[in-house]
Amino acid sequence: MSGLTEFYLTTLWLFKAEVVEKVIDELSQTFDGATFIYDDEYEWFLVTCPEELEADIRHHFAEITHEIEADAFELYTDEILDGTKLQPSFNNEFIYRGLEDKPDGPGRPYRVPSNLAYCLCVGTWDGLDRNPTRYKVKNFIAAEQLERLKAELGIDVHINLSERLVYIGADNEEAIYQAKKRLDTLLTIWLVAAEGRRVKHVVYTEHYTDPDRARPEDDHDCEFTADIRYLFNIDMNLPRSTLLDRLRVDNLDELYKKIHQEASSIRICPWDSFRNAHFPLLGPRIDTRPRTKSKLTPRPDHTLLIVRSSDSESKTETAPSTVQGPSQGTMPSGWDLTAQLSNLGLENDEAWVQMKPSVTSPQGKEGTQTTAVKAALVSSKTRKKVGARKTQTAQGETEVEEPYKQVVTPSFTDEIENAMKWLLTYGPLRCGLFSVRAELGRVVLEMVAKTGVAFNNTNTPSNGWKKSELIERLNREYDKGQNIHFTKILSTHGCDIQEMINARVSGTRLWKDFPSRQWTTYSFHCSGTDDGSDRFIIDVVDDPYRKNSVEVTYLIRPDENALDEAAQRLVYVHGIWRNWDLRIVTRHVDVKTMEQKYGALARELTSSVSVYSDKQDAMEIKFAPNVVNITGVRILIKWLYHSLDGKSALEITEVVELDIIGEEEPPYHWNNAPRMVARDRSKSLEDTHAAIGQPTRWYEAAVVSLELDKIFVEQNARLRLGGVAPWRADDLVGQGLVQSLYRPALETLRKMDRVGGAEDNGLRSERYSKAVRHNDGARGPVGIGRR
Repeated sequence: MSGLTEFYLTTLWLFKAEVVEKVIDELSQTFDGATFIYDDEYEWFLVTCPEELEADIRHHFAEITHEIEADAFELYTDEILDGTKLQPSFNNEFIYRGLEDKPDGPGRPYRVPSNLAYCLCVGTWDGLDRNPTRYKVKNFIAAEQLERLKAELGIDVHINLSERLVYIGADNEEAIYQAKKRLDTLLTIWLVAAEGRRVKHVVYTEHYTDPDRARPEDDHDCEFTADIRYLFNIDMNLPRSTLLDRLRVDNLDELYKKIHQEASSIRICPWDSFRNAHFPLLGPRIDTRPRTKSKLTPRPDHTLLIVRSSDSESKTETAPSTVQGPSQGTMPSGWDLTAQLSNLGLENDEAWVQMKPSVTSPQGKEGTQTTAVKAALVSSKTRKKVGARKTQTAQGETEVEEPYKQVVTPSFTDEIENAMKWLLTYGPLRCGLFSVRAELGRVVLEMVAKTGVAFNNTNTPSNGWKKSELIERLNREYDKGQNIHFTKILSTHGCDIQEMINARVSGTRLWKDFPSRQWTTYSFHCSGTDDGSDRFIIDVVDDPYRKNSVEVTYLIRPDENALDEAAQRLVYVHGIWRNWDLRIVTRHVDVKTMEQKYGALARELTSSVSVYSDKQDAMEIKFAPNVVNITGVRILIKWLYHSLDGKSALEITEVVELDIIGEEEPPYHWNNAPRMVARDRSKSLEDTHAAIGQPTRWYEAAVVSLELDKIFVEQNARLRLGGVAPWRADDLVGQGLVQSLYRPALETLRKMDRVGGAEDNGLRSERYSKAVRHNDGARGPVGIGRR
């Protein structure tokens, strides 16, 4: 049996309304199973019919229009022709040409699909036809979103067979206008993600500028030199201490091989004024000193879910009695605006008063420096310090306002703020939960051409990449996020993270010494299809300290490796003095759509969850996956440390990987059915996994802006599907709000050289053997932000 087809028919002449109706009537009477619609705007006939009728319809249409043309020329020859030429304009009962005002179109039944005939008003959205794209309606708006749009605006829709036109029926023209605007917005989001640049690269040189290439007249650095090097040639311990998350890579073992054999990073080559050349500065050295593998403290001391094993022995096992998730058409409890502001600590926080931090500058002398670094420091000191406005206190101490300005050059400020403007441009179009964060981690470049990799040692002048060449290459070869990996795992040692929390700038803490909030999330990685193409995460949130929290809540979010999430924009900030980098990324969850799609599964899963802990704090989670495939279960313990000025926060996440070991043993205490069991790994099992680069417990960190989050919570969360929030990226940059994100993130980056040095992913040369030309050993950037 043949399928349906769709095509357009048009004529040389513009037909009057009565003629259009006559053509459609005759075609409809002749061909059963075919539908005909006349488009007033484009003045063509849209035909939908079985494939076997297409040729006959085209032939019959040609016959009808030829007869009409013959009748028109027979009766109105003099009006149509001026000798052998057409008149510039004419108008008769059949056809017309060159009229200032187009005659009324055909009757309404001939202009709308039959299923919208009951609507008072009908319009056509043709955004895909107006843009020469290969996409269809289903590409940029999911079925659940279309249903939401219909409910919110009170409209009905008909999508044509080719899925490129949307007919909109409503009781008034305003609803049709709003529907068209929202469809345009959703299409814009899709096109930007599908076809636009996804990645921008910024290279962070701290306050270094090449003294031979600076322009003192405008205090802008215009060039620097850097090398791309194999990780192994920067420091032999660098590939060994790089840990990967198995759920964020397609092939864990293959990527570990690349890290050892060919993965690369970027390092600066400072100018040595004594030798009149650039020299590579390998390092900083990986700090391999032994560390005690302790957990980060303080730990959450009270939860809504966890039952201690000593308590459970005298209790009947129960799952949470109350589960609160989003209902149809509402934001989920626990993620509403009031709760979000409470989570951010902003509802009564005096830090929202606009106050600038004041810090006391340290006393002391500079340490010993290499000639290259010394020359760089001398050069930077001869120019105006950025943001270094000083005041004298009554005690005679010098105070410096806004210390973050000291770690960036003017040109870098322009570059990163332009990158963030680009990153946030389409943020106002995102309805639901929208955020931006600066994640700390390591950028690993894959598949770099050997001709672009440096092998010289630290005593050999460098023929490295100039700034403009390097950035152009990064933005060209890695513009879609291809052949680049960002590992978020910083360390498996809590003491490393504590050092980050305790970091100081000019003797003053970056972050408060106690978290403003700490909570636990039980994260279930789900796949709705056997091939893993439909991936999402259900977070069961256990946060008893959240304001008015008496219920377990959940959030459904896209898997960050899923296509829609991966397509979002991000900015890589390469810390070329350091072993760590930044990734500034937006996160978006369309809460209502996710609830429509997976809400029933999430509610059932959440209601089935029981969490148990023994005296050694070993965790066990029981859950009923129902029809969804659970590919991973993790415990996320989170801490939020506010900055002293209250504008930013450091978010620490401890990730604990559990093993799904099978079904529970009877008796069954949830719906008289067995649940799945996920359990902490034993010490021997942890060691086994660690030996192949799969840590069981690790730490991740990101810097967030409380100022930006407040804006997004207040404005994006209120948006309806396809709406536009009032904030603009230009305004956020112009008002200096983005500085509350990237400046503390850069300061944190400069203070974490020692983090992660004790890690071991099991990489050994005998396992991944490949000849690598060695340098003469790494040395650290003495005097440039070293502690």
